Amino acid sequence: MKKAGLSLQITMVFLVAFILTSVLLGVLITRRLDNVYENNVFESLEAEGKALKQSQRKTDYPLSENIAYISYISKELLFDTSGNIGDFLDENAVKLLINKAAVQEDSSKRYVNTVNGKVIYYVILHYQGFFDIQKDDVLIVLTDDTMKMKMVRETTLQILFVSLISFVLGYLIILFWVSRLVSDTKKITGFLNKMGDNHYKTEVITKRKDEIGDLVEHIEIMRNKIIRNEKQKQEIIQGISHDLKTPIAIIQSYAEALRDGMCEAKEVAAITEKESKRLNDKVTKLLHLTRLNYVDVKNRSFGSVRIDQLLNDLIISYHYQTEADIEMNLSEVSFTGDKESWLIAIENIMDNAIRYAKTKVRIELNENELSIYNDGSHIDERQLTNIFNAYEKSVDGKFGLGLSIVKRTVEMFGYHVEANNFDDGVIFKISNVEKRVI
Repeated sequence: MKKAGLSLQITMVFLVAFILTSVLLGVLITRRLDNVYENNVFESLEAEGKALKQSQRKTDYPLSENIAYISYISKELLFDTSGNIGDFLDENAVKLLINKAAVQEDSSKRYVNTVNGKVIYYVILHYQGFFDIQKDDVLIVLTDDTMKMKMVRETTLQILFVSLISFVLGYLIILFWVSRLVSDTKKITGFLNKMGDNHYKTEVITKRKDEIGDLVEHIEIMRNKIIRNEKQKQEIIQGISHDLKTPIAIIQSYAEALRDGMCEAKEVAAITEKESKRLNDKVTKLLHLTRLNYVDVKNRSFGSVRIDQLLNDLIISYHYQTEADIEMNLSEVSFTGDKESWLIAIENIMDNAIRYAKTKVRIELNENELSIYNDGSHIDERQLTNIFNAYEKSVDGKFGLGLSIVKRTVEMFGYHVEANNFDDGVIFKISNVEKRVI
């Protein structure tokens, strides 16, 4: 089944919302105007009564449509009615209204009653002539709900007319807005299709400043990240290829030399062993980095590792690898994670420190931070923020995979790693993100 387009969905939502709003608004307005309608009816009756009173002969007065009257002279107990009184009241109802008028003390009063199943609006007017002539004459002017219903119909028609005009104008505005929205959406879709076809080279552009503009902005951020990741991936592949190719080439050349009798087997064995270890180290790091990229951090629970004990065990082997002094100031501190991962991460930092140290390596550990300092040459300031990228190029070569493994490991456990030039050397710091002081 084909999905409804965005323009159709918005149009249907607008139509349903408009109809519901118009109906509710019409009912509400009609109810709120009910008192106004009744007041208009009574005002019309009172105006008609005033005109009748001033007329010399009531029988000759042209009554308004749907209005009747009862004229009562209390002294003579006589009453007269308009010719159309039978359209509203029977004889008994007329007498009832006369009796009610006889006991009314106010000069003018409004009434609404149901008489014989019909709603009757009427006013009873007491008026007095000059010099007590026509004293206590009474005039009852009445009508049914026809006048009120006519007002209701006229108001309803006006509401419907205004609603129709509003709907047309609103729909045209919505149609214009939807067409712009759909057009921009299709443009973004076109950009995305091109972006996928030409390896994310197409830039996604929009002038919108709303949520769609925010979406485009985030798509553009994602596109640039993908480009950087693809570039980094290519650099990693090139770096790995070079790293693996070099020891393999050395082993191959020495094997050929041995075959041709150009060197001793003992020399070839030593070189082969050295390059094999070098090759194994690079493959191990690559496999470990790949494994870190597939660890499900959200659904994995970690234990606790005594970092001071791990450092004490680790440093023993480094005393035989360097002539630099290794100083340690360690507190009893545990980090979240597993021992193997922390061992590999700290080994990579130590390998880097030992490689570049001139005379000294200093290790300090407290509750919030592990720092490893060496008095080697400063890192180019432009490289400080990038050295944790795999195979990031530096002035004297590349940083390889080691520091990339460090960054991925510590972030997996909720820590932060950074490198800074410090005094006459370089310092690496691993700190708890929650307790880190910036």
